[in-house]
Amino acid sequence: MKRRAKKKVRLMRPEKFKGRQIYWKTGPHSHTRNVPVVLFYESWNHAISGHDEMYGREYEIMDVIDDPDRKDESWNPTVNVYIKVNRTDNLVISVVVDFEHEDFGYVKTAYGDEYCENDD
Repeated sequence: MKRRAKKKVRLMRPEKFKGRQIYWKTGPHSHTRNVPVVLFYESWNHAISGHDEMYGREYEIMDVIDDPDRKDESWNPTVNVYIKVNRTDNLVISVVVDFEHEDFGYVKTAYGDEYCENDD
């Protein structure tokens, strides 16, 4: 009986940005100060450790940044808050992005609040 050669499985290497592992990077948009936004692994771990409702929504928050319902300013001039309503899950998702660096922004945290009809 002839043995088949084992197929080598190539594991995807985590993508890095500025030397740190990231989940994703958006393109630059006018509403993101014309620079890309990244989600670092450590930022995401911080977000889900304090906001259980965000677990498993790594890529959904990229959509909030790419196509927000609203963008709010912060008391901190380098920070914007991007907000989008997920009516399916009855959740308002807010993503806090810091633009302290000139060439990119990064997600500081993200959280969800219950959506009410009068939130529109």
